[in-house]
Amino acid sequence: MEKSSDKTNRNTILVKSASDDKIVNIPQLANDIRSINGDLHYSALQRLVIAIVMEPKNIETVKQQDIVGVLNNFLVSSAPPELNELAIAILAVLGAHGKSRRKRSRALTSGWALIQIILNSDETLSRQGSEALHRLIVADEQVRNAMLSQRFVDLVFETLTDQEYIKKQYTTSTTPQYSAFQDEDEPNFVKVGLLSIVQKLAEEIENPTELGILIPILEEIKKNGEKELGKKAKTILGCLQQEGITVPSQNDEESKRKVPELERTDSEKSLNNNTGEEIQPNTEEKSGKFDQLRRQLSIISQRTSNSNLRSPSSSNVISLPIYIAVPPGSYAKKEGEFTYASTTTEWKTFPVGPPVSKGIYKLRMRINKRSNITVGVMKQGLVVPFDKWPGYQPYAKDCIVFHDNGGVAQQSIYSSGNQKMKDGDQVDIEVNMEATPRTCHLFIDGQQQTVFVSGFPEAVQFWFFLNYVGDSISVLSLLKLNEPTVVKFSNEKELKWIIV
Repeated sequence: MEKSSDKTNRNTILVKSASDDKIVNIPQLANDIRSINGDLHYSALQRLVIAIVMEPKNIETVKQQDIVGVLNNFLVSSAPPELNELAIAILAVLGAHGKSRRKRSRALTSGWALIQIILNSDETLSRQGSEALHRLIVADEQVRNAMLSQRFVDLVFETLTDQEYIKKQYTTSTTPQYSAFQDEDEPNFVKVGLLSIVQKLAEEIENPTELGILIPILEEIKKNGEKELGKKAKTILGCLQQEGITVPSQNDEESKRKVPELERTDSEKSLNNNTGEEIQPNTEEKSGKFDQLRRQLSIISQRTSNSNLRSPSSSNVISLPIYIAVPPGSYAKKEGEFTYASTTTEWKTFPVGPPVSKGIYKLRMRINKRSNITVGVMKQGLVVPFDKWPGYQPYAKDCIVFHDNGGVAQQSIYSSGNQKMKDGDQVDIEVNMEATPRTCHLFIDGQQQTVFVSGFPEAVQFWFFLNYVGDSISVLSLLKLNEPTVVKFSNEKELKWIIV
């Protein structure tokens, strides 16, 4: 009589995943992906990514299961974003598999497929993804070079910085909106996994200058982070120091601005060539709305990248890494940039980090489309929930508000005299934390404005505000200056911060 196990081996195709030394049943994963039980989809897609990235022979088995057609179900606009990203990653790996594909394209898609696994909230899968990418980086020079990108560095920086900032800002808030968002803080094993990849890149690649932007947050983690994170941060800093790598200057950042867009284009072309289909939203109404928004953000991105920005005259300008930590809401963000657009009429305040205290700082922004946009400075630690206006109490006592109509307000005091902001304007806010009293000046297209504010708290952060549909702004840079660019006007108007 035939043994049951022998029969099973013949009737079921079993393959071995190099990522976790366990048997992976691809037909079962295919069934889970097709299942009407949505709870099975996420895990099945994650395990399928690992299986095809770590063992290319598994791709032939995937083809036998006709999974490509099923994945289209996750490409519609109504699909959960995490499922959409995984489906795209699988299709990208499949599309990059043919011999005619460029090596860099294959390396890029494989690496980013595993990055999606590292970001998983399931610790086992996350660590498997990290270990798998770790081995690929050691074994394959193309993968190493593909992963050492501004896109990856930005992801690491935002994961390490934004989540820590959110935790500090919102843990004391009793607003349900922020209590719910607090649960989305990235777990430590995700941060450890990303730092493991950064460490391996720093060890394997000669002179990895792209990692220099991570130095400030790595120093902070080294001093105040949890033990495992601190240890990895220390090792990475040691590698960078040995190579003589420092925080990049503003000119370095400008030259790298277009790199993430080129990488995304490479991956998107690979995916589009593979599927041969255009991903469409659910309805014509949604399609029109999101297509219009995408076109608007694309134009904004191009204008931002191509603009010839004026820089302060000082040769000792330091460009600081920026982060913006806000909960999900009625806005869209351009990937790889700090460009935001309002999708629904709602009051939304976006604090820009890091907070500043000692020194002279200038935040540079561009007004892309304006119906009701304001910018300003707030006391460090202030949280203005969505649906609240920073110019109203209890927030007004801790805010400087530069209105787009030329007015300036602090609490109940209002002064006019600045020029109106318009679409396309470059708007700078310069704070001098060394002056007595401390001062805050507004610049529009490089022109210092008449009304300024003095006497504000010793630690502040910048912010901007969006309201109407289509309102859009780009945060371009945060500079630490060696000396102020402000000059004294005979007709300048001082608005003093009211201390409560």
